[in-house]
Amino acid sequence: MTAPDGSRIADELEIHRLNALYNWACYERDAEAYAACFTPDGVYESGNTGSRNSGHEALAAGIRAAADSAWLMGHVTADSLVDIDGDEATQKVFVLLYRRESTDGDNAFFASGRYQDSLVRTAGGWKYSHRTSYIDRSQLPWARHAPRSPAG
Repeated sequence: MTAPDGSRIADELEIHRLNALYNWACYERDAEAYAACFTPDGVYESGNTGSRNSGHEALAAGIRAAADSAWLMGHVTADSLVDIDGDEATQKVFVLLYRRESTDGDNAFFASGRYQDSLVRTAGGWKYSHRTSYIDRSQLPWARHAPRSPAG
């Protein structure tokens, strides 16, 4: 139900924007922007492998490791369902993933899945406190990182 002042709509739009900021940070391999999507003690967890990164430094380190790879990945999220309860929220959202093996390679769809999120309203806006990904395939290609060529 939407509050008469539209605040629920504003909250949902801000959470949708957070999803977009996350997607762009991953695509651009921007470690600081990626970590900023989470609370200081936020957690990213793979529901497939159980691996997890907790806290801004560990979150940023994961993106920095990907930056050393020639392998590029983009996210498209859709059909977000958000439930807000005061300053906390949950979200489930579909994700489609595409990749390129090199900067001049062809894009290829490689997986679908979903995120299950817990979010918290902070002074800086909505942030993920816990984000879990569930990818619809058994072998996750980002488990390997193709080394970047010296020419970059």
